[in-house]
Amino acid sequence: MHHNMESQLPAIQSRWNVKKQHWRNFGINNKAVAALGTGYCERNVKLRGFDGAILMSHRGGSLENVENSLTAFRHSAASFDEVREGIPDAAGEGRAKPNAQLVLEMDARLTSDGCAVVLHDSLLSRLCASPVTVGSLAFENLPLLNVPTHISSHSEDPDFRRIPLLEEVLKEFPTIPMQIDVKDGPEELVIKVGNLIKQYHRENITVWGSFRPDINNLCYKHFSTDIPLFFDWKRALLSYSLSWLGLTHWISYRESALICPNLSWILRRPWGAGKNAKAGGAPGGGINTVEGFENV
Repeated sequence: MHHNMESQLPAIQSRWNVKKQHWRNFGINNKAVAALGTGYCERNVKLRGFDGAILMSHRGGSLENVENSLTAFRHSAASFDEVREGIPDAAGEGRAKPNAQLVLEMDARLTSDGCAVVLHDSLLSRLCASPVTVGSLAFENLPLLNVPTHISSHSEDPDFRRIPLLEEVLKEFPTIPMQIDVKDGPEELVIKVGNLIKQYHRENITVWGSFRPDINNLCYKHFSTDIPLFFDWKRALLSYSLSWLGLTHWISYRESALICPNLSWILRRPWGAGKNAKAGGAPGGGINTVEGFENV
């Protein structure tokens, strides 16, 4: 990019403003939470793979491409080079982040023939204009994805509207950190997703789980803490409630990550301190400090 060309600044700024609507800040540091959208509680060294990460591409960036498509993930990976080079601000000065890292967020569901695919909705009405569920169709019979009206340009990429296999995404982006949301489905889905993460040796750069307690329990049942797990809503609420009572040390954390809105009344300092400080006394307490990592 030629940031010294004044004529390009408005267009670049416009693109950056759009990006801010669907990227999430992953400013992983020595605190429990990151700014702008996603909180993180590092529990073990496995999450060191997220060091330097600052941006999350939610479903690949659904404001710019068809969500959860290979095309969307490719576009996010390519666009992230702009962040490393430096996006110019109003004064035309770049904010280069050469060590920054991208995180791809995606959802996983299961087809009738046992394929783990990247898709958010169970019912295909919104995404494919088809009143059937993904679990009732074999992979080869899945319909094409709709192109939302807010996406003006149609990509020439043949994968622009195709529902991809999770394995395809893992293969194509072997070094990019990911957050995988295991949607409601059979126990088989949890096992398949977990096995794929391990098959491609992504335990250090993948965090997974579900906001549903039953699905998260299955993730933990089959893979324990081998793959970093994020909080389901019930465990997050329990931890949050205990923090108000000063009893955070009563809970042992199996989770490595907290995904929640960046609201000050939610991300209160005592809660973060309780999750991350070994001094809190929790047997599974976090080690998200320099001292904590040194002690491992």
